[in-house]
Amino acid sequence: MASSNDSFIDEVSEALRRDRMARWLRRWGWLVALLILAIVGGAGWWEWHKARQQALAELRGDTLLAALGMSDGAGRLAALEEIADQGVVAALLLAAERQQQGDAAGAAAAYRSLAEAADIPALYRDMAALKALMIEGTAADRPALEALAAPGAPFRLLALEQLALVEIAAGETEAGTARLEAILSDAEAPATQQQRVDALLTALRPAAPSPRSSRSMAFARLRTARCTSSRIGKTRSRSSSIRAPTVSVGARSLTASITAKSQSSGAPTPREMSR
Repeated sequence: MASSNDSFIDEVSEALRRDRMARWLRRWGWLVALLILAIVGGAGWWEWHKARQQALAELRGDTLLAALGMSDGAGRLAALEEIADQGVVAALLLAAERQQQGDAAGAAAAYRSLAEAADIPALYRDMAALKALMIEGTAADRPALEALAAPGAPFRLLALEQLALVEIAAGETEAGTARLEAILSDAEAPATQQQRVDALLTALRPAAPSPRSSRSMAFARLRTARCTSSRIGKTRSRSSSIRAPTVSVGARSLTASITAKSQSSGAPTPREMSR
């Protein structure tokens, strides 16, 4: 009897659970299904978006390469102008192409517009600002260069080099030389910039003789001294060889005169006396 009651209670409990689950599904099942669909659909959309972005990037890259590969300068410039709105890289390449074609004013204006754009990364803005100042040359704005040469700036060393050139052109040679020496001793300066700065310093002031040139000069002086000594020795030996016959001839003439006088006077000659 007890087992029958227990089985009946279990069946009722199971029926109640199924009934509650059915009511919950009727109430919230659509939300679960919608959530599942959203997850699956979102994952699919994300994969499609990534594939589309990759395809667009590849298309832009192929277009840029095709434009840069043109041998005609005018055609290359026109092709870059068509894709200038496809990213900051295309805009920078267009400005560089204008500068290469001789349009320095147009290139500087393009660089300034990029430097003032707020929707591009700060790295590209600083690069565009530095490019514009480099086009201006020695007439560049010093405060702008000093801002780009601040510690921690991405193009600090290039801005310092340009600032040194501006100072040297303005007659401030000592200040410009000090900046160049600071770049030369900076561990972050690349090898190409160090070579360029070293050449500038060499042109600005006479360089001290290197140890190798000093050794070469010392060896040259030593060889000159040795040659001089050998010449003096040869001259002395020649002089002694010339004087020796003269002395021997004088001795023979003196002996002959003594012998003649001895024979005339009947006295013994020096040879007889030596015997």
